[in-house]
Amino acid sequence: MRPDDEVFGLVDAPITLYIYIIPISTGYNKPLIKVLQQKICKLNEKYKICVLLFNEMNLVPHLQYDDNIKFISGFEDNDISRTQQFANHALVFMIRGVIKKYKQLISFTFCKSITSRHDLSNQIKKVQAIHSTAHKVIATIYDQRATNTAAINLLRAETKVKCLKKNIDYNDLFYEVDCGTEVIKKLVHLNDPPQLLKEIQIICRIKRSFIENNNKHEASWKHILDLFKLDSNIDDVKLLPRLTVKHVIPDKNKKKM
Repeated sequence: MRPDDEVFGLVDAPITLYIYIIPISTGYNKPLIKVLQQKICKLNEKYKICVLLFNEMNLVPHLQYDDNIKFISGFEDNDISRTQQFANHALVFMIRGVIKKYKQLISFTFCKSITSRHDLSNQIKKVQAIHSTAHKVIATIYDQRATNTAAINLLRAETKVKCLKKNIDYNDLFYEVDCGTEVIKKLVHLNDPPQLLKEIQIICRIKRSFIENNNKHEASWKHILDLFKLDSNIDDVKLLPRLTVKHVIPDKNKKKM
């Protein structure tokens, strides 16, 4: 046992034991929010700046009974309503520091197939729970799935209506989320950079031409590959030192599952 373990009352035991002891449910984890409220006060203000990431992951349908809370998990559950459909996806929300490097899982829900745009937009609005911890969320990050884009568009539309009612200018670069106590958070929506690069890669491999300012241009993935080969022949000084073979040859980047 480590000295720090005595402070927290921990004993030598598998981590799975603590998973069964600590109550965990869908939605924003209230005990975790309380811990974050206590810990965040020690951070410098600039370190509180973070972004909210969300994504869906595949699950194998499975039911599990929690004897501590007398609850069966594994059904579709968005923290507001629960169905008898078996869940095969989990929607996960996480905050990540912008200046200080930290990551923290904040919320998760279960769904069958994919989360609807209305349900997703409502879950994004729960950013007020993160705001209560004094974390400063400035943006949301997601991949370009149709549902994710549709959910952000819903939030944009709601923000636009509010601006029209208040007779103020609307800027579609951000959307607003009501965090209570008359606090309105303006959030910027960003695409997930790795996913965006993959999509650019796919487009460049399929299409060779594009139009910009009514002028037709040609660009293909071969141009990037040729650039990498030329740069690789330079021994002393490379113009693209961070570019590796895994970046330019997609087959080299496939992970074994």
